[in-house]
Amino acid sequence: MNGNKIPIISTTKLEKVKNCNASNAKPEPRVNSGTLTRWGILNDAIGDWLNNDAPEETAIKKAESEHFGSFDDLQKRILSDMFSDFRVLYPKRKAEIDIDFPSKTVFKEINGEEHGMSAYFQYQVSDKNTIENIKLKIGRPDINEIDRAIYSADKLENETFYAGAVANTELIEIEDIENHQTIIDDYFDIYEDFLENPNKTTPGSHCLSKCGRPAVCGEFPVIGDEKINTRYRGITVSKTNIRDVEKCERKASWNFQYSIPRDKEDSFSGDFGITFHNVAQTMLVNNNNRNDEGEKERLASLIENEDDDTQKKIFKKYEELLEKLKGYENLDITLSEYPVGFTPITEGLIANKDLTVKEGRVATSFIGKADLLGRLDGVPIVIELKTGKKHPGDLTEAELYALGVSKRLKAKEVIVLHIYVNEDKDEANERRFGEDEFISIEKKFESFAEKIASWNPNDALSPSYEVGDWCNYCEFQETCAEFR
Repeated sequence: MNGNKIPIISTTKLEKVKNCNASNAKPEPRVNSGTLTRWGILNDAIGDWLNNDAPEETAIKKAESEHFGSFDDLQKRILSDMFSDFRVLYPKRKAEIDIDFPSKTVFKEINGEEHGMSAYFQYQVSDKNTIENIKLKIGRPDINEIDRAIYSADKLENETFYAGAVANTELIEIEDIENHQTIIDDYFDIYEDFLENPNKTTPGSHCLSKCGRPAVCGEFPVIGDEKINTRYRGITVSKTNIRDVEKCERKASWNFQYSIPRDKEDSFSGDFGITFHNVAQTMLVNNNNRNDEGEKERLASLIENEDDDTQKKIFKKYEELLEKLKGYENLDITLSEYPVGFTPITEGLIANKDLTVKEGRVATSFIGKADLLGRLDGVPIVIELKTGKKHPGDLTEAELYALGVSKRLKAKEVIVLHIYVNEDKDEANERRFGEDEFISIEKKFESFAEKIASWNPNDALSPSYEVGDWCNYCEFQETCAEFR
């Protein structure tokens, strides 16, 4: 600690720490996320507009020209639309406006030293003895519990807190929360654990969605001995996105690199598959008596709140699953929904803070969540449960898991077992991977990484595209000019 400066952690960082302490550790590669980059630029444009006393049209044009010019036409349009939505959401008026991320902070003494926890918002507008604090969101205007608690604890009589989503053009008042001190104390406990164990890793779904440093945490080993530093660009790619890279780079990149808004909501047709996976995983993990008669009662208790048709379908599918596992007597399943992957490092493009682009090193972490993990006769095994049809991409998925497990556990052999409990009655597919296969898999994924690293971080139209049958199921049909 330097001098008397009080260390303060933001609730944004604390939400990441809540999932995994190491998510806030240093060093980490520079993350060029499409959503985060656009969001920061939009916020800068809004700030300039709010504080510009020029005529409205002039102020708008100045903000857009100064801040949106470095992006491609598609992202310019997205930014312009969001900027327009905000002006409807919160029309400018003559008032004192703070755009430098004002905050509310609470304090606690930890191990004899004072620490702070701050909840930030985008704008504070002071006008005629009233104060309006605005928390601006990209998607739904949901506010984290800890933010609400801090707002409630440090709220003045003349203050109002609002949350707004630029796509909804409506501000929603953030109501006080009664048990705010209990929530604040709980989060200070999380913070204290982080201070004591800053590098503790807790792998989970957040590795894919909420962490900016999977390439350096140790869970997804780097191929080779290269050390990553903050000048590198970091990218995270899911197993689903890898399948898209093999078909249409544009679709894949719009999903995970540029975060282009989808034309339509995701289908809920996979609800049964999700339910079956959850139930099967609960039944199989750390259970060496899966074929005992009493297991039927345990299964019944897990699905008692499902409708009759769903219960019958789950019982049938689970019986099929057990039948296909009968040949694996010495199978010990210990984990479920566990993230597995690895990180190639290649040459590629990096965006500077001023949005210019230069060549540099790019760390691309390929990560998939394994349905089940364990050992078969002592050999590491990954089991994937499939309620849908066999897919050519299952091989690439198996290769990702095999190389990821081999790197993480330093294993010379890995088994990946795909079990299909689908209408086609597909047979299970067991693949065994050894050191020769690992070499070829590394080369395959390094070629994927080279493609991805070559995409211009500021140009969503730079990845190549290919028209095919998959276009009929693409969530970007209306946005993609080539499809139209």
